[in-house]
Amino acid sequence: MKLARIPLLMLAGFALMGSDATDQASQLMNDGEEQAAFNLVEQAAGQGDADAIDYLGWFYDSGRVVDQDLAMAARQYRKAADMGVPHAQWRLGTMMDQGECGCGSAEEAMALFEAAAAQGWTNAMLSMGVMHAGGRGTPQDFAAARSSFEAAARGGNAHAFNEIGVMYMLGEGTAPDPQEALAWFVVAATHGDEVASGYLQTAFLEIDIDIKLAALRAGEITREYGLSGEWLH
Repeated sequence: MKLARIPLLMLAGFALMGSDATDQASQLMNDGEEQAAFNLVEQAAGQGDADAIDYLGWFYDSGRVVDQDLAMAARQYRKAADMGVPHAQWRLGTMMDQGECGCGSAEEAMALFEAAAAQGWTNAMLSMGVMHAGGRGTPQDFAAARSSFEAAARGGNAHAFNEIGVMYMLGEGTAPDPQEALAWFVVAATHGDEVASGYLQTAFLEIDIDIKLAALRAGEITREYGLSGEWLH
């Protein structure tokens, strides 16, 4: 069985943003008024609203309302990242790491992830873990990777539990342990992670594991991490 990390590259929307303009734009998007949302964001971005600049980058990044233009998206993200917006820092870092914009190195990407993670952005913590595990932009360090994934998990990021499961499956910093990996995938899938759900449906079909034991262990993990309440990015 082969597992590969699937990087998180984008967010579907901006529920966590806080400016008046982006809150209004998000409501317009929910109402299906995408052109009006774009116009509002573009106007607010022109007035220097950092969150709106980030949101404008997302429009070009996702190709919503406008044609997809990753170079334009990266320019907007850079402006917002320099203004301290964590989503922009994280997304620009992923674009650098994945070679989507030709605008920076793996080391620069790692620095952006660190800046966003310092503000509590858990997807950035995940990205830091992936960079540590792969030795991209930083020396390979499985202990640091595990620490980053655990921080994201404690911050309420369901995909972090999947990443810890991958570490057990691949034997990263530990002996391979499919039994333990299954428990972490169960926790991730239970809390909405689609990647973990896919692994449960395909990766464990031919492995001799104790399902009941994995379920008990998943319960222990759930209690250890105090899983409850709203799941955030």
